[in-house]
Amino acid sequence: MKISINKVSDAIVEAKIEFDPKEWVAAQEKAYKKLSEEIEVKGFRKGAAPLNIAKKHIEPAKAMTEALDIIIPTGFEEIQKQNKFEILVRPNVNVDEVSAEKLIVTYTLTSRPNVKLGIYKDIEISKHEVVVNDEDIDRELQNLAKNLAVVGPKEDDIVANGDIVNFDFEGYTDGVAFEGGKAEKYELEIGSNMFVPGFEEQLIGKKVGQKCEIAVKFPDNYVKELAGKNATFKILIHSIKSKTIPAIDDDLAKDAQMEGVDNLDQLKEKIKADLFAKKSVEADKLGFNLLIEQIVSKSELTIPNTLIENDTQAGFERFKKDVEGKGIPFDKYCEVTGMTEDKVKENIKTDVEKNLRAVFVLSEIAKENEIKVLDADIEEEIKKIADQYKMTAEDVKKAFGNRINEIANQVFSRKVNDYLRSVNKLS
Repeated sequence: MKISINKVSDAIVEAKIEFDPKEWVAAQEKAYKKLSEEIEVKGFRKGAAPLNIAKKHIEPAKAMTEALDIIIPTGFEEIQKQNKFEILVRPNVNVDEVSAEKLIVTYTLTSRPNVKLGIYKDIEISKHEVVVNDEDIDRELQNLAKNLAVVGPKEDDIVANGDIVNFDFEGYTDGVAFEGGKAEKYELEIGSNMFVPGFEEQLIGKKVGQKCEIAVKFPDNYVKELAGKNATFKILIHSIKSKTIPAIDDDLAKDAQMEGVDNLDQLKEKIKADLFAKKSVEADKLGFNLLIEQIVSKSELTIPNTLIENDTQAGFERFKKDVEGKGIPFDKYCEVTGMTEDKVKENIKTDVEKNLRAVFVLSEIAKENEIKVLDADIEEEIKKIADQYKMTAEDVKKAFGNRINEIANQVFSRKVNDYLRSVNKLS
């Protein structure tokens, strides 16, 4: 076969192959032989007819397609063997010329883009100042008190804000019950704003056993079938529970059951220390992300559109699957959020391009500084995972299976990040 290489752009290469006529004829014969094994010819067992007879029962176009499927991968293998391209996505294949004796194919290959690194050392990034104020501590104390609230039957059986109501409901628009508007023994905390605006407020003052109707108007950005419509809900209240939120005092500190905490002052100090540690991690992460963004912005590279489009589509499929996995049809999600499929893809595409630029720049930095992942590094990481989850190293390897490269990728990222931290300053 004759191979000619044409570099279309930095990361796009066209490899044109004119296959040797003997190779091409042999591939066609192989295709006919393979297809003949599925042919039933009168007077012969299935697949047992002589090839010259079986050929008469095989469509030439089908045989040609099968022959292409056989020979095209061999062409790609030869391209790789001769040129050592680092291919990132499946090549696009175009048959330029084909006949019984001649075959010319062009493979469009997407390879790793060239990266011209900018400054990536001796950069100083100022992290956000970490401050824990009284409002932060008070908010955590309030949340803790709510989490330790005692829930029990309400004595007066009258709904008030903050109560948990168990009730049946069915919704109607224009006198007709609508889909998804009915439930029995549903529990709702009044004031949680989980229902349509105005719904929860109208339950206040109602009693156990009472039947009533509530009128609401759906928001304009609600699902298409209900957006902007007036609706009536028929209600039957079964029971009411109240939440008793404990006072913020020494007893709350003891009920929190935190190590070294016996009174309110100690609880506040514990909360302050925890918040400071959490905010410090967040500030460090944000600062490091700013460092990466600056390094990437100073580097020059062009991401192939093929790679961006492929990763965008894959990201969209994952996003759609995640939405529908929560029981929300994707079209309904779009209606409620005001999004469209194109808008979702555009958002994903922006993130994809940003992430790909960072990946290639960091990979080039690793290459320039000979940062590699050794077998010993992977084994050490496997041991850490095994110790964390109380497993054996072999169990971890079995659990990852053919995804063991994920561990290598994690180690690689950590090594590159550690290196960048060592040659730059986050203050």
